[in-house]
Amino acid sequence: MKKKICICIAMVLLLGCMPICAADALGMIVFADERETPSVTGGYPRFEQLADGTLILVSGGGTLRRSNDNGKTWKSYSIAYNAAKKVVSSTGTEHVLSLENWQPYVAADGTVFVAYRARTKDYVKKSGAEFYTSIRVMKSTNNGYTFANEEVLVESITDNFNGYWEPILMQIDENTIALYYADDLNVDKVGPQQNINYVTYDIPSGTWDKTVHTAINGVSRNSRDGMPGITRLCDGGFAMVVEAHDYAKRIFDRKYYVCPFVIGLSLSKDGKNWNSPVPVAAPDNLTAGYSCAAPFIATLPDGRVVITYQTDENYVGERLDTDTSRTTFGAIVSDAPLTVDTVLTPSTGGAAEGFSKLDVFTPAAKEYTLWNSVYCAGDQLYFAGGFGSNGGGSSSLRIRRAAVYTTVLTMTVGKTAYTVNGETKTMDAAPLIRGDRTMLPVRYVAEALGASVAWDADTSTATVMSDTVEIRITVGSGTALVNGESVPLDAPAFVEKDRAYMPVRFIAETLGAAVSWDGTTSTATIRK
Repeated sequence: MKKKICICIAMVLLLGCMPICAADALGMIVFADERETPSVTGGYPRFEQLADGTLILVSGGGTLRRSNDNGKTWKSYSIAYNAAKKVVSSTGTEHVLSLENWQPYVAADGTVFVAYRARTKDYVKKSGAEFYTSIRVMKSTNNGYTFANEEVLVESITDNFNGYWEPILMQIDENTIALYYADDLNVDKVGPQQNINYVTYDIPSGTWDKTVHTAINGVSRNSRDGMPGITRLCDGGFAMVVEAHDYAKRIFDRKYYVCPFVIGLSLSKDGKNWNSPVPVAAPDNLTAGYSCAAPFIATLPDGRVVITYQTDENYVGERLDTDTSRTTFGAIVSDAPLTVDTVLTPSTGGAAEGFSKLDVFTPAAKEYTLWNSVYCAGDQLYFAGGFGSNGGGSSSLRIRRAAVYTTVLTMTVGKTAYTVNGETKTMDAAPLIRGDRTMLPVRYVAEALGASVAWDADTSTATVMSDTVEIRITVGSGTALVNGESVPLDAPAFVEKDRAYMPVRFIAETLGAAVSWDGTTSTATIRK
């Protein structure tokens, strides 16, 4: 009888925490039932993850919530205690402040920043009265339990409702954090134009450079670019989404139509120089005057991006002429990893080419939705959005969670115990290290990923088969056959003590999975 051979695979040690650009590493994203996560009060939700893994959610009014169980329960704190409640202008006018658009950010060193806008409360538009507007920031060095006094980054006095809005932060290099915000005050033209500007924070000195720079020039395109959302891409670059007026001058079906707002996507290699936003989400019916607005963006571990927004196109319920809040949520996901070199195709209605629609939330007939965000933390994708009632009443934040991967497999060097989706199982051979490579049992990996393994002792060939892929690797060969085509290996297979060893990265990625390595615990994690 032929000896049963446990086939093992080898993996190059991996470092770094950026997403892996690997097409087809993830399947379709399906959000769990909303009852899995609680509703909380507030509006304008924004997620972040602390250095210790705690998920935080900051919402209107300066409320910070913490969760250590993937959003199932939350503990809330007020962080607005150091924020000014009023200011007195140079004319002696006292302005009671409204503090809005609270936006958290956790820097690479663990420092927690919270930015927000402060402006004249209950201002009457077109009244000609004095209007105060500013962008402010606080920071915490103890995981957001306490925040230092706020710092004013930009502020102005004007006689209309134009000003500074919707701040968001991103560390753009080792020494610099950029704070972006929408600015319709310092524009050269009269009308609905708006730029995305930014100021920078120098990490080594701990100081803000309040010199204003323009990231995206909406004025030059006669566009009101606002509500910026930003994410780091898998190649180290950045993507920013904005609500924009780009269809105001576009031709559809050989006619000119006006679409109030679409979702524009801009790319940047350095976070400072951005290309012109390309509309990637728009109303399906471009001629009906519907809008897509208030976007947010997150990068998945495989490099794809999810963009969420709100739209009034498919709203079900009473529509009020005087109320533009009657909207529902929309979402799209890129079909492949997004990089700064991705060529974007403008939408001609709905999701642009290269993106697919994603179901997030469907409100009841007597509800409307307002403001939203999306965030990826580890193996979970989170969405939060505000809900209100057409009949009045307070709004609430509802949270939904989706497992980013169908399968998460972990194996540790020297241990026969391994986990599949959190369930502990046992192998008949422990992973081992040979040279600079970690050897993992392929049979357990393949079966966890939905594939099977066969061994031909006569030819010393292993065959790994899934529904769509057949991988044939022969001991000693520097190439493999994938669906009949020859593909080079980064290391040849070999046999040791009746066990054949093969390169794990090649096997896992060919089966559509992503591989990472934790050198501290000597643990390999394979995700699909």
